[in-house]
Amino acid sequence: MRIDVFTIFPEMVDDFASQSLLGKARERAVLDVRVHDLRSGANDPHRSVDDSPFGGGAGMVLMPE
Repeated sequence: MRIDVFTIFPEMVDDFASQSLLGKARERAVLDVRVHDLRSGANDPHRSVDDSPFGGGAGMVLMPE
């Protein structure tokens, strides 16, 4: 089984996925966890991936770019 995880914390997810049952499943090639860094596609110097919601309000949303 293949699982793709898109995150801004790839090291944290990869470390977590290499522990306990997930780690054993990866060692036995039962589970394929691929971690993708959302910030790798960012163009600005701060590698921003979020923006304020359209129309204002609280919270943040992912930028579609």
